[in-house]
Amino acid sequence: VVDLACEIGREGREGKSVGTLFVVGNHRKVMELSTEQVHDPFKGYPKSERMMRSPRVRESMKEIAQIDGAFVIAADGAVQAAGRHLRAVGEDLFVSKGLGSRHWAAAEISQATDAIAIAVSESTGTVRLFQNGKVVLRIEPMNDNMKWSDFETEAPDVGKTS
Repeated sequence: VVDLACEIGREGREGKSVGTLFVVGNHRKVMELSTEQVHDPFKGYPKSERMMRSPRVRESMKEIAQIDGAFVIAADGAVQAAGRHLRAVGEDLFVSKGLGSRHWAAAEISQATDAIAIAVSESTGTVRLFQNGKVVLRIEPMNDNMKWSDFETEAPDVGKTS
C-alpha cells in the first residue's frame, strides 16, 4: 500500500496531482465508521479479484484515487471498498499546520480503529503514514523510482604503496 501511495504521490494521474487516502486493517470497524460517498467500484467482486497484489487492481486503484473518498483495505490486502467518507472522531489529535481534511481524517480513523491510515497529499505528493492518530512516517516524493542494485567493490591492495 505504501508503494502504491508513493507512486500516486510521485506520478499523479494523467499529468495532474492526485491526493488520496488508504486505511489498512480493522476493516470491519473502519466500514462501521464510514459511509459510501460514491458508488463503490469494488462492491460485488469476489475477493480474488480485489487483491492489491494484482497489477490490474493496483492500476484500477490509481484511476479511482482521482475521486473523493478513502480506500478501505483488509489486513490481507483485499480492497474492501473505495470512495468512503470517514466519520471517526479523534481526541487530543495534533496535525501539522497546512495539512487538510484528508490528513485529519487519517489521524482520526487511525486513532479510533487501530488501523493504519496512509494519506497522499495532493499539493506536494508527500505520503504520511498515521498510527494511533499520529504521523509515524513521512515519505517525500522522488522524481524517479528508487532502484536497488548490487554493486561490486574491489578489496584494497594490502602492502602496496603508490
